[in-house]
Amino acid sequence: MNIKIFYRSTTIWNILLYILLSFVFIYLSRAIYVSTSIFEKQFLISFIKQNSLFIGLYAITCLSVYLLIRVSKALFLLTSVATVVFITHLLFQDFSKLITLILFLYIIVSYYLYNFLDTQLNEAFYNPMFKEDNLFEPMLKKFKAELIVNSLEIPGYLTNWNENGFYLSLKEEIKPRSIKNASVKIFFEEHEFSCKVKLVSSLRDNKSFGFKVYENNEHEDLSWFSFYQIIDKMGYQVEFLQ
Repeated sequence: MNIKIFYRSTTIWNILLYILLSFVFIYLSRAIYVSTSIFEKQFLISFIKQNSLFIGLYAITCLSVYLLIRVSKALFLLTSVATVVFITHLLFQDFSKLITLILFLYIIVSYYLYNFLDTQLNEAFYNPMFKEDNLFEPMLKKFKAELIVNSLEIPGYLTNWNENGFYLSLKEEIKPRSIKNASVKIFFEEHEFSCKVKLVSSLRDNKSFGFKVYENNEHEDLSWFSFYQIIDKMGYQVEFLQ
């Protein structure tokens, strides 16, 4: 499914930075092993040539994380393991307490970032929970909603949701670039819940959009989080309503 991403959280940017630092880690470790300066041009060129597979792996992993593709979890894990193996191999040849300590911290941080990445990939606003070639509308139980942009009120319904946001399927097309300062109303059991939202992703049909909730209704009882808690307690789970 071709999903266009408009917003990436700080967590995603930190993971991308961490992957780049992984390369710096093995570069510094190698420089310490051969007792040379990291600013030595010839050493840098030689290192890049000898470790082109590592560089390729880091590049592919960065791209997959940036695009928030499911395979990015496996690639991030592979990248972390490859880095650990590379450093461990150097330690067997020339033990260093400093590198060992950094490696230990690297493993711990990798574990937590892997879990953070998994959480991000499972966010509702990145997952429509239906395929574009579905013959029928995905939801058996529909939570009706309206996207409000400027003076437009476009009806639709939720196709996926969690505490941080939701995916919305609209009955009319709208260009993603026109969705600014938007809010959403959700209608449930004669109550109207509302929240301000940020556009996070969209499908190419211009009718399906992922939104992150960043501001609630001034009335706490009619906020998105109140709505989410209600349907969660009532047992309305996305996978059971399709």
